[in-house]
Amino acid sequence: MPYSSIKAAINANFPVTVEDINLTLEQINKLADIYDGIKTSENVDNPMAVAWGTWKKLYKKEDGKWIKKIEKKEEMKKIEPLNIMDIDIPLHVFTVGTWNGVTVTEKDVDEMISNFQNKVAEGYVTVNHDDKLTALLAKTLKVMSLGNVKTMFRKGKDLFITLKRVPALIAQLINSGSMGKRSIEFYKNYKHGNGNIYKNVFRGITFHGADGFPAISTLSDIPKLFKVEDLELDILNNEEESLDTLKQLLPATCFKEEIEQDETQIVSLSLEELSNINKEDNIKMKVEILKTEYEELLSFKNQNENLIKEKETVQSDITKLKTENDNLKTENDNLKTDVENSKKELEQYEALKTKIAEDNKNAIKNEAKGFIRKMVEEKKLKPKYEDQKIKDYIRYKNENDEEGLNLFKEDLETRDEIINFDTYVTGNDTSTKKKINWETGEGLNEAIDLKIKDNPKLTFEQARMELENEFNQGGN
Repeated sequence: MPYSSIKAAINANFPVTVEDINLTLEQINKLADIYDGIKTSENVDNPMAVAWGTWKKLYKKEDGKWIKKIEKKEEMKKIEPLNIMDIDIPLHVFTVGTWNGVTVTEKDVDEMISNFQNKVAEGYVTVNHDDKLTALLAKTLKVMSLGNVKTMFRKGKDLFITLKRVPALIAQLINSGSMGKRSIEFYKNYKHGNGNIYKNVFRGITFHGADGFPAISTLSDIPKLFKVEDLELDILNNEEESLDTLKQLLPATCFKEEIEQDETQIVSLSLEELSNINKEDNIKMKVEILKTEYEELLSFKNQNENLIKEKETVQSDITKLKTENDNLKTENDNLKTDVENSKKELEQYEALKTKIAEDNKNAIKNEAKGFIRKMVEEKKLKPKYEDQKIKDYIRYKNENDEEGLNLFKEDLETRDEIINFDTYVTGNDTSTKKKINWETGEGLNEAIDLKIKDNPKLTFEQARMELENEFNQGGN
């Protein structure tokens, strides 16, 4: 990673304590380095758990602190297994039958294949550990996995596998035939980490050289499998520490899963023991395999040609769709322009309509004012009623009541000239008489009350209008 401070590690939700003991920044970054190396490897279900296991092999508890088990002069860098390759040519590893008193049926082989495909266990690749090797190297090779099974299938009575993540040097030896001798191991009964028991679980394949494995003679040869030529391991006297050092250098995928098993359930069978397979049968088998591969390649070629044709058709359809899309886009842009122009025209129309309405309103108002002012000037209407008569005139015009307007105008125009602004109103009771000064409005309310008293059905406005009409008709 590394972290610049313990606080930075806490903010990143990275562990900073082990068994309730606080770690130093150096120890935290060491765990982070191990974890980063493991999580980039394939097929590791719980990288942090593996990282903890590796980290604890480097440190021990002492006086309430974690300290290094061994102080090294300099920290080693983890080797990334970049120089690896797959072996995709099927390898014949087993034939159904009875070997060394162990009978394996087609059903057993199919069960191995099913368990492999369901990832019950990894199929490991190992190399021989003969008597010429040191105990430390033999022990190291026993726990290492120099690759894994990639695919597994049965053809008739024969079991075939392909491999992946094999160091290039080993893969070259296998492909050249130098490691033709090989043996397989499988569990009759395998206890999974989840507690389930599975029958016939493929454990791995081991390759043997004529005189041992030529690429490995010392522990320092193992890193060189990954083309790290300039690195020499500091081989310690303590075997556990030497293996721990190697585990620091290599990814977790280079080591077998550490799940305790009943060793008595392991069955080991060598292809060399399959004596009933003669050379002619092997040749026939290889011819059948090549024939099958040829047919598969031919089928793949036909499929590829069909896919190319489909691709060309799809590309043609895409071109047509793009053209149609461009045309639709152009039409859409034109429609947008038309809509925008229509909106502008509508806005202009509404503005013109509003202006015409306002002009018409002003014209009617001016017409009403002119006519009523003329009536006042001709003394046919008292100034007091000028505003009301203007409103009446405008109302007739707005309602398009030409007949009402003409009567309204005729009523005013035919009046005699008003001279006396006073009138008297006498009720049914002749002793009651009210004087109204139409110029000032004095006495108008009392006269209206008198009218309503004589005729309770009249409203205030109706009573006022009757009084005004009487006055306009010359009543006193």
